[in-house]
Amino acid sequence: MPRDRLMEAASREVMQGYLSMERDDVILYCPRISTYGRIATMVAEECGASWSIMPTDPRAKEALARQAFGKSPAAIVAHTELYESVAICQLIATRSTTASFS
Repeated sequence: MPRDRLMEAASREVMQGYLSMERDDVILYCPRISTYGRIATMVAEECGASWSIMPTDPRAKEALARQAFGKSPAAIVAHTELYESVAICQLIATRSTTASFS
């Protein structure tokens, strides 16, 4: 199965049952200079979600426990742990009740 289809299937599975944003439910684990971390924060901001960044060295043990390949960002979105930036952004946007992407 191609990577895109795997990501799409995984994203659909994660998103089922999570359709309304709650406060304080986007926590990003990444260095403050992470481009993909900034993209995820912009999506969260546009969607009206509250978010916070936990500055993390991607090679630290606690970061490797969240993302075994040492990449960033990793995130917790409404008690769901994710580490692919596209999946993080898709879940935030899908759960948003205020954003309109057309």
